[in-house]
Amino acid sequence: MLGMRNTVGILTPAQSLRILLATLAATGALLYLLPERGSSAPSLNRSVWTQPLDTSSPLQKADFLEPTLAVGTDRVVFRSGGHICAFRITNGHRQWCTKPGDHPVLAGNRFAYITDDNAIEGVDAESGAHRWTFPFRFDPKATLPGARTFVWSFSDAFVAASYARTDPGHVPYAVVSTAGETRWTGRDQGAVHGPLVEPGPGRVLIPQQGAGAVLVTPWRLLRLEPRPSFGASFWSATAFLGRHRGLAFADSNSLAPMDERLTSFRVRIDDESGRTLENRRYHPPNLTPQNTPCATTCEGQAVAIDARFVYGRIHDVLYRFPWAKSDTETAAVSLGEATSFVGRASDGALIVTRATGTWLLDSRGNAVRSRMLSKENVVMLHRKFAEFDVLGFAGGYVVAIDARQDVIAKQSGCRLVDAARAESRLVLACGVPNARVETLVIQP
Repeated sequence: MLGMRNTVGILTPAQSLRILLATLAATGALLYLLPERGSSAPSLNRSVWTQPLDTSSPLQKADFLEPTLAVGTDRVVFRSGGHICAFRITNGHRQWCTKPGDHPVLAGNRFAYITDDNAIEGVDAESGAHRWTFPFRFDPKATLPGARTFVWSFSDAFVAASYARTDPGHVPYAVVSTAGETRWTGRDQGAVHGPLVEPGPGRVLIPQQGAGAVLVTPWRLLRLEPRPSFGASFWSATAFLGRHRGLAFADSNSLAPMDERLTSFRVRIDDESGRTLENRRYHPPNLTPQNTPCATTCEGQAVAIDARFVYGRIHDVLYRFPWAKSDTETAAVSLGEATSFVGRASDGALIVTRATGTWLLDSRGNAVRSRMLSKENVVMLHRKFAEFDVLGFAGGYVVAIDARQDVIAKQSGCRLVDAARAESRLVLACGVPNARVETLVIQP
């Protein structure tokens, strides 16, 4: 898998290596191809059990991925036969089923899910017994067709929101404890427009879509404890990248001149009160706009940060910058072609797609270490766990890589819609045409 087969229409390993070396040499990067590991790497290839996955949920699809699987102690919960059911992870035996619903999540000793009538149901994790129901009180006169409820779990609470109101200033939110107690309800501007992120204990960032002729992407801080409340709004922030002496965002840079947007990207750092601490522009020296069209986008885009570096794409090339220039640190380093950025692996390496496929890049040292993960270059899903990462490709191929950058699982015929980790098991949810939930055992 890590090499390239010499078949009709596919480059030989020597040809592919020459092309990649030439590309990176032209941009000044030093490349090492990681050697393939021996047979001592752990394996995930043995399937333990499979169960059909019910994909007939009447819940309206959102414009971002919602959870299909929720994993507790020795059980995984998903939609089966129209109902929410729990299966024992070790052998796939069904333990309990409850009301019709979808998108289960787990917090504490409770599973919560969205019922077919848009309420949130809380059930006991061990028995599936009903414990509580939380409904948003929709106003029929101000409710959009196909109104939807959403639920996420953080710490010991559930966060709920809805696309219920025609007025974007009245989007309802709620924080509900695992015991079903409503800690807080409120309304805010802008509908939820992506998965929530937790920048720290007791705080949640909500990506929202604003209203008006020009759509903006504000992020809203929601404090879960000690007293739930809305915090600051962070406007014109296209992505939350992590923490760096505050909250670091990728600035949309929409008001900058076009030449600047085509040759640079910005990273804005705000504190939790919404005050901007820094707004830095990163641009490689002597870079000019290209006349040839880019494969994806030419505009600069910040994609990741770590303790030392900022990473961004310009003209389908990935660059690494130090946070601040110094006498001991180099300036911009090209990491080669990156038609899209998939995410950061569990060990801190970067996952990108190129014309040749999907690659893992380790650039934390002076050399750029590169490894091909798949010849496919359309990644539909990336799930990051403590010890490994799972990638699902558009062609129905699944790859899992561990923190040592070993490929520990290869699965075909699975259009991955969700993945979960449960001790010595990896649970995959595969969508149509062969919708199923499958478990693989981790063998040392």
